[in-house]
Amino acid sequence: MADRSILIVFEHERIRIGERAFTERHWKLLSSWAERQDERYLEVWSDSVRFLQWVGVLEIDDLIIEVLPKVELDRSDERHDESSSKWRRILLSLLDAAGYFDLRAGDLARLELQHHTLLDILFEHYLDSVEGLLKEGLVKRYRSVSKNRGAIKGRIDYNDNLRRNMCHAERISTVASEYDRFNLPNRILKAAVVATARFAPTFYTRSFARSVAFDFPDWPADRIRPEDFDRVRIDNKSRRYEQPLGLAKLILSRQNPDLAAGSCRVFSLLFDMNVLWEAAIFARLRKECLTIPGSRVRAQRTKLFWESSEAIRKTVRADIIAESPTGKRTILDTKWKVMTSSKPADDDLKQIFVYNTLWATEDGFLVYPRVDDRTVEFGRYAVKVDGLERRCGILFADVDPMLWPGSRLMDLLEATL
Repeated sequence: MADRSILIVFEHERIRIGERAFTERHWKLLSSWAERQDERYLEVWSDSVRFLQWVGVLEIDDLIIEVLPKVELDRSDERHDESSSKWRRILLSLLDAAGYFDLRAGDLARLELQHHTLLDILFEHYLDSVEGLLKEGLVKRYRSVSKNRGAIKGRIDYNDNLRRNMCHAERISTVASEYDRFNLPNRILKAAVVATARFAPTFYTRSFARSVAFDFPDWPADRIRPEDFDRVRIDNKSRRYEQPLGLAKLILSRQNPDLAAGSCRVFSLLFDMNVLWEAAIFARLRKECLTIPGSRVRAQRTKLFWESSEAIRKTVRADIIAESPTGKRTILDTKWKVMTSSKPADDDLKQIFVYNTLWATEDGFLVYPRVDDRTVEFGRYAVKVDGLERRCGILFADVDPMLWPGSRLMDLLEATL
């Protein structure tokens, strides 16, 4: 990666102007970007920026900033390459577990031995998947095409024919159905390939993207809007498009054209660790349920919490609802933060109490990342609701997916409550 500098930081870390490869010019670019995003992803200070819970990659012109997660009590080794490699691997594994993309066997080796970034892995995953689709053949669809033809095909477009062919009796303007590859899924794929050729960090990946783009037909340049992804319908014929389209959405939604002025190129691929942690825990529980007959897990259930006389409504959303083979339901709420003591936050306990009441369950769990040898703790609420005792456990789950096969969260839930 000779044409890009790499700056590795951890979530909630503050980087000052002049530290490592971070210059005043990069600070100005990040400040401008953060202002447009209402400082959602980072905080801007007069001489520095502080990253929040968003992790991933920011590419600002000649600088790549990797923001890595870290939940360890000892953060003194953050500058060590070994620590960076470990948490880069964990982040990639969490993204794989949460279903953002499929981790191949060689990805972790490439990440560590060849100094690939998360951005390289994403782009090369995408290009490999699109190249596979091109070899198999792109999906064809019927579409209505208005065209000036040499023979009648379809219905005659009389208005267009009068306008264009008054002096050309040998031509006729018609509207007909054509069966070809110029359809929305294929246009999305090509647009993401073109974006990859522009934003990929390495010369190799950019060249790979240009060669893949060359294999597409010479279609007119097309801007893909966010709502276009909602119009894509996956059927049996296009089932193989699911993963490439998911990666294409990641790539196209992370462009920042308002900052891509002149020679400056900006690309962001950031994930909220609160959301990623919830998705990873849900995926882990769902996989465990496949081996426990009669158990199941559901995600993101919403209930009405409060309503005013003026029809103003407030709702609450439970992260995960797990159900055992006996029919017993347990509410789980994931928390991406280090819990250093046995005393959970008041707001977290109140949240589980509300969930237990609304979903009529006795038990709930707060799921924190594990940073020591603790696995589970247990507590009871002092007040009964409807004559039932309400309880809240604290579950500590391993962050590294490589450690998940050694234990099952569902077993801890059953054994505790």
